[in-house]
Formats: sequence, structure tokens, C-alpha cells
Amino acid sequence: MRRLRRALLTITLIVVTLYIAVLAGLYFRQRDLIYPGAGGKPGLVASEVGFDEVMLSTEDGLKLRALYRAPRPGMPTLLMFHGNGEAVFESVAALRPLIPDGYGMLLSEYRGFGGNPGQPSEQGLYRDARAAWRWLGEKGVAADHIVIIGYSLGTGVAAQLALDHPPRALVLVAAYTDLPHVTRQHYPWIPAGLLVTERFRTIDKLPRIACPILLLHGRNDDTIPFDNSIALAKAQPAAKLELVAGTGHGIIYREDTMRRIDAWLR
Repeated sequence: MRRLRRALLTITLIVVTLYIAVLAGLYFRQRDLIYPGAGGKPGLVASEVGFDEVMLSTEDGLKLRALYRAPRPGMPTLLMFHGNGEAVFESVAALRPLIPDGYGMLLSEYRGFGGNPGQPSEQGLYRDARAAWRWLGEKGVAADHIVIIGYSLGTGVAAQLALDHPPRALVLVAAYTDLPHVTRQHYPWIPAGLLVTERFRTIDKLPRIACPILLLHGRNDDTIPFDNSIALAKAQPAAKLELVAGTGHGIIYREDTMRRIDAWLR
């Protein structure tokens, strides 16, 4: 019996030690997991896609490359924040169907992404977003002519910017309530509330955002489950929620998604 107890105790200690080691590894590597697209090099020249390359200046002294095209007179400018495994050129691919409609577009790129300097972090991405907003202001684009669009990770960035600087409208595609919640949905055995330091608490911000809000989410999204957008809509009943059947996390790249956004804005 003593041998059995010792064996069970040994096995328990090994399992606990391995569990702690895995949690420690996840904790210290979480920035790499949250921002997998960081460190990528630019793969396309702005002139090839019909945009101008511009430089955004952040509060902490970084110069960030972004892409811009001016609006047709009377049309709003779309300020876009992409997902965590992407770069600014995926934003071009997503918004391309709206180019003929004459929308202006500022496709923001994060620190550490697409050849930009710096290391990404939650507060750093918020600074990058404010730099994009300031740049548009310096170009003479008024707040009521700016539509902020966020996709996936970028929805948390977009929500914070809309809270700080109310735009004409806010569009969140494949949004999440906060990062710890999504982590728990995928890995329920992880104490995400303690482990995940990057929060992006969109659910706390949405009720305080003073502009029209559109939430778009694919019903087949297995990266960020659509119940996240349902929870956000409950937190902000004034928001319009559209759950789209037959599409997953790549909903942003569908032309019918762009048409939904265009119809809502008009």
C-alpha cells in the first residue's frame, strides 16, 4: 500500500510539475502567441495596390508605415485595423471591393508588423491607433467623416480608439469580449484570467462608445466563436448585430461582407 501511495504521489508531482511548466511557458511566450504576425517583412509596394505609403508618428517616438488613399469628395474614410496574424496588405485585400465606391482608406499597420519598428503590446497598439487618428486629423479629415473598422484582434484596438475619439461609425468584424475569455473558450484548463496579461476588454468599452456600431460575425467561426459578438450586442443594445451563416473567421474577405458594411453606412 505504501508503494502504491508513493507511486501515486510521484505521478501527481510529475503531472503538477509539467502543468506548471506548460503554464510558465505559455505565460512567457504569450506575446508571440497573441501577435504571430509580428516580425514580418513588407511584401508589396504601396504603388502596386493603388495606395500611397505614409508614415504615422506615435506618442512614444515610433515611425510606422501605413497605406492611404484619399476619398472621393463627400465620402468617408475607412480607418482599418487588421488581425493578429496578418499585415496591412490583408487589409487591402479585405477592403478592395469598396475601392470603386470612392471611400477613403487609411490602413494602419502595428508596431513590429510589416517591417515597422517596435514590439507589439496592448498599450502599444492603442498608441498606434491614436497615431493614425492624429494623422487623419492633420490631413483635414473630420471625425464625422471617419469610420473605424476592426477585424479579429483589431476589434479591440478599434473599440479603444472609438472610445477615445468618437468617429462617424464603428464596425467590428469577428469581435471578442476580451482575450482571456477567448483563451478560456479554446483552452478551458488554463487559468486565463491570471495568465493572459493582454486584455483588450472590448465588452467594458462598447456601452460607452458614442457612435453607431455594427457587429458582423460568421456563424462558423471556430477562431473567435460568434457568441462573443452576441455578448457584445447585449452589452450595447444600440449596436446592430449580424450573424452570417455559412462563413467562418475569414468573413472579412468576402465581398458580401463589404456590401453589408457599405449598405449599413449608407
